[in-house]
Amino acid sequence: MNGSILLNLYPRSWRNRYEAEFRAMLEEHPISPMEALDIVLGAADAHLRPQAHRGAAAPPAPPDQTGGPGADAAGPTRGQGFLFAHIALFVAVISLLALIDAYFTPGNWWVLYPLWAWGTILGTHAALVMRWKGLLGAHVVFYTLLNAGLVGINIVHGGGFWAVWPIIGLGILLVAHALIAGRGVSLIQAHGVATILAAAALIMVGVVTRFDGTVGVLFAGAELGVVLAAHWLMRYRSWNLLAAHAFVYAGVLALMLVSNLIVDPDDLWVRFPFAFWTVLLIGHALVHFRVARWGGADWEALMLEQLGTRGETDRQRRLIGTLTAHIYLFLIAAAGLIILNMMSGADNAWAAWPLGIWYVLLTFHAGYVMAPRRILGSLLFGWVAVSIGFVVIDLVTGGDAWWYWPVMWSGVVVATITGAMWTRSRPLAGAHLLGGLALAFALIVTDLITGSPTWWFYPVAAIVVSFIAHFALTLDLNRMLGVSGGKDR
Repeated sequence: MNGSILLNLYPRSWRNRYEAEFRAMLEEHPISPMEALDIVLGAADAHLRPQAHRGAAAPPAPPDQTGGPGADAAGPTRGQGFLFAHIALFVAVISLLALIDAYFTPGNWWVLYPLWAWGTILGTHAALVMRWKGLLGAHVVFYTLLNAGLVGINIVHGGGFWAVWPIIGLGILLVAHALIAGRGVSLIQAHGVATILAAAALIMVGVVTRFDGTVGVLFAGAELGVVLAAHWLMRYRSWNLLAAHAFVYAGVLALMLVSNLIVDPDDLWVRFPFAFWTVLLIGHALVHFRVARWGGADWEALMLEQLGTRGETDRQRRLIGTLTAHIYLFLIAAAGLIILNMMSGADNAWAAWPLGIWYVLLTFHAGYVMAPRRILGSLLFGWVAVSIGFVVIDLVTGGDAWWYWPVMWSGVVVATITGAMWTRSRPLAGAHLLGGLALAFALIVTDLITGSPTWWFYPVAAIVVSFIAHFALTLDLNRMLGVSGGKDR
């Protein structure tokens, strides 16, 4: 493919500076289709951000080094790489879902929902990577794609035009963001404008509903005013965040209580936000005053001593601080959810489900921070947590001991990845060895569970033969290449 033709896509200022050198390089270096795509995307980037390329002191590197001409030396190449991977994954998964939808449920185009939801995230990601208008540009893309989908859903399913409310509500946030990005107003002024617009939207709600629920609308406007007052106290009276939080807590809950007693005195629903918010405020106070000793400097120093600095003390300290905050947040949310579960009078412990999922995410985080090899530690910690979760769910639901199937076969995948990551010099050999051993174990256990006839020795024998063939081939290649201990080919 003649990549020099694609350089005509670049702006004239870029071509005046780099075209001759880059054409000469491309004539000597035939490019692949993916490198051609990189050149096209580099042209789009040069048009979108011409200021990033005007002050460059040297021509860009070849496509196989930077990912495309016009790439910013500060490092957008890695961001573009993640974006390309995101696009490829999006196209592959949505295509597969479209085929499943067309084959199994023709006429019911449910694939449009993941296409819209994921497309909104992908569009926002692209806006961030391309740095179009900064964070405001990403906000505009997110707002546009999200509301376009909601309007489409509203039109398809009919009914009242409810999509106008997220358009207005999210539009208020976008207006405030635009005011701040334009540097024409301060944060407190933008907050004030947003509060006024929100109050106008609430009045519109009252008009549309013919003031059915006027009390609720009035109290909602008053609650927005409490939040604005707390911001003003922080900005002009030097209140700290905890004091402002306590002010909002007292003011909003008082308004909720009065509204509850006026509108629905028979059902004291205000007890639910009161219980959960009280736990959050207590947790905020603990973090502020550092009452919990294990979250203080002594605990942090002990953790750094046990883990070692790994040559990156500052980064490790930040990671430990993030993990500590995550643990705090998990414990606070757990207490709040448990209290809500008890107060709701439900027969089932529904709080266990969100807490269980969050616990698994917390173990992934802990493994990343605590283990010597971060990604591997996160994977192993998470697999153990998920396995424990499957066992507990099986025991609680009184199933037929199905837990070992997901635990065992996911363990095969984890063992394969662990082998590849642990043996860095020979990733294929490590993945084959550990993955094969885990697979052989899973096959033997499966055979024992399913009963006669006994068949496990056939696939296990095939695994052993694959071991022998793999390592024999590796040794032969090493001998032919005249190396010892080389990487797997």
